[in-house]
Amino acid sequence: MDQVMKRNSYTDEQLEAAKTLYLGYNTLSSISADTKISRASLLYYIPKWREERESLKSEIIDALSDSKKNLMYSIAKNGLEILGKSMEALSKSNRVLTAKEMIGITNIIESLDKITKLDEGNPTEILAEIRPATIVEVRKLLTNDPFLEVEDAQVIDPPVTNS
Repeated sequence: MDQVMKRNSYTDEQLEAAKTLYLGYNTLSSISADTKISRASLLYYIPKWREERESLKSEIIDALSDSKKNLMYSIAKNGLEILGKSMEALSKSNRVLTAKEMIGITNIIESLDKITKLDEGNPTEILAEIRPATIVEVRKLLTNDPFLEVEDAQVIDPPVTNS
């Protein structure tokens, strides 16, 4: 019994080293080899460390996202300045634009309009499923109109002609 207890007890330094290696995304076999902790014991401790590793991963992703946002903001700002200067120079010139150039300018204006609407919290596109109303839906709508009385109409089939 003493031998089993001795084999499965590890020092705080070993466990801390194993945890650090696990948080660094090292493989179980390399963690086991470096710390002299058995694979089975590592499998016992890993669920306790997993939440911390996921939390750290989330923080890293957030930091990368923030730096990416700053870079994208800088690129967008510089791009808009260049675009503004170019558009101003183009409007002062007497050169006639090609169809491709006019389509490009139209696309730029549409994109800027969408960005502005998104910033304001307005929809950029109207997406709706358009389908004809059924008779049941029309009757239901008409029953809600207090000024209209609905009469049941009779459907008359058109006469059949022999051609």
